[in-house]
Amino acid sequence: MTVIPDQLNTDLIRQDLTTRRLGNSVLSLDCTESTNDIAWQQVARADCDGLCILAEQQTAGRGRRGRTWLSPKGQSILCSIVIRHIVTAPPLTLAAPVAVADMITTACSLHPIIKWPNDILLADRKTAGILVESRKIREQIWSVIGIGINVHQGRQVFAEAVDLPPATSLDIETGRFVNRNPLVCCLLERLEAWVTAAETDPDSLLCHWRKYNRQIGTRIELESDGRPYRGTCIGIDPTQGLIVQLEDGPIRIFSAAHSSILKTP
Repeated sequence: MTVIPDQLNTDLIRQDLTTRRLGNSVLSLDCTESTNDIAWQQVARADCDGLCILAEQQTAGRGRRGRTWLSPKGQSILCSIVIRHIVTAPPLTLAAPVAVADMITTACSLHPIIKWPNDILLADRKTAGILVESRKIREQIWSVIGIGINVHQGRQVFAEAVDLPPATSLDIETGRFVNRNPLVCCLLERLEAWVTAAETDPDSLLCHWRKYNRQIGTRIELESDGRPYRGTCIGIDPTQGLIVQLEDGPIRIFSAAHSSILKTP
């Protein structure tokens, strides 16, 4: 039996939450294939706006473009949040990374960087990943924000994951044991603030995203629809993607759905 010192506790999380919307209902699972899949199954519920699904372990957690997410039991924050939209989905692909970066800054006194479109880095190593999915169901637009954050993983875990990009955890970077329950509270509070900003003040959201991003103004290599490109990142469009001045002249916008950063020199 696995002993988890800071086992996710919905009662502790709910009693400390100050949100009005996100986390109005919190469900914690011992193990599931994917919290995003469970979240989509709950959309039929009338009260599921703001629902947060947590899991100690995922057996088929997925990242963007079908990539897998390494999640040993009891060592990560693995969650999905359900959001209902009035008209159309706001730029949650900006709001979610800013919220995770804010949480790490506030709760751990670290200095995260957002790597477009959905990775959070510490010391140039992946610490968190985000997957936003949106669908139209019964004439309403719904989104599920899936978030995975490395918390307790030791260096050996990442050393053995030879096929994955360099990664780290909050415990490694802080040098201490970081309790996950307060982290979940902080995450939901920051996410609620930035989801609201995405709906009401997108310029402020974009400004904060830029504050955490280090790609704008740098040379990058990326792949889009199987083709490599090189150029200088000159900006980001909240709805369309990364704006790149290509080496051979033209400016092009690369969407997150079809593109991946290969290298930032």
